[in-house]
Amino acid sequence: MGEIQSEVYILSRDAEESARLNRQHDFLVEVYGNNLIHPSIPKENIQSVADIATGTGIWLRDAATVLGMQNRNPSSPYYLHGFDISSAQFQPVPTQTNAEIYLSLQNCLEPFPPEHHGRYDFVHVRLLIGALRKGEYELAIKNIFDILKPGGYFQWEEANADSITSDITPQPPSLTESRRLLLDYVEKSGLFTMPANYIKSEAKRIGFGNLHIEEYNTASRPHLRDWSRAWLTRLVRLLMPMAMIRLGKASEEDVAREMAEELMAEFERECAEATVGLTMEMVIGKKPERRGVCCK
Repeated sequence: MGEIQSEVYILSRDAEESARLNRQHDFLVEVYGNNLIHPSIPKENIQSVADIATGTGIWLRDAATVLGMQNRNPSSPYYLHGFDISSAQFQPVPTQTNAEIYLSLQNCLEPFPPEHHGRYDFVHVRLLIGALRKGEYELAIKNIFDILKPGGYFQWEEANADSITSDITPQPPSLTESRRLLLDYVEKSGLFTMPANYIKSEAKRIGFGNLHIEEYNTASRPHLRDWSRAWLTRLVRLLMPMAMIRLGKASEEDVAREMAEELMAEFERECAEATVGLTMEMVIGKKPERRGVCCK
């Protein structure tokens, strides 16, 4: 299959990154209190699901298990469809007795094919903070609205990049510098540092109701302390070289990687005993039961 290019996305799509995404999925589900789907969304009403920016498809594979616990009639399997701008990270879909899982190419900024309009009870989106520029979110939200059935829900999970912090006072210099560089890169690339509130306001304008935002801090529970620090350190280490290049701190990739590694080595030393994390924000909304009637 071909690929749809995205200029702003800077992470790789190789096997190592796919493994990181799968580990990140397990971590985030733990951060959300082991809730793959927010408790406010009635799972018993879900039969068809779309996963936007599906990556490896791991969220869908877990969704098949979670939904299967609803004891639905196996003769009426769940329909789960993952969409992504690239097929490079699609992984083989295991055979499910209770679900049909499909993965296909789709840019969420482009209208979905007509056969997907009004098809889904639930749409899931996660971590497009590094892929969508300001002004593009409304296109994605409108396309999500179109593929949902009346009365269907969406759940959109995003990071609050401005919330990166530790429990050390004052903040370690390397953490402060890493955070500053990442925020500068996000701003200068035309991205949102805190997209959740904008997603909520645009969803309301487009016609969604029942809108609310749930916040989760990745270091909020003691058993996540080391996991949170390791996850965030790994993510920052991946982002930093390209951020340095795009900010003009380095002109060559090798130099940027060396500079980033020096900063991250200091980060790991200064934060070895710290609790480091950020806030994940989950936007939940519902499409009205019929056009022109807004939810409350």
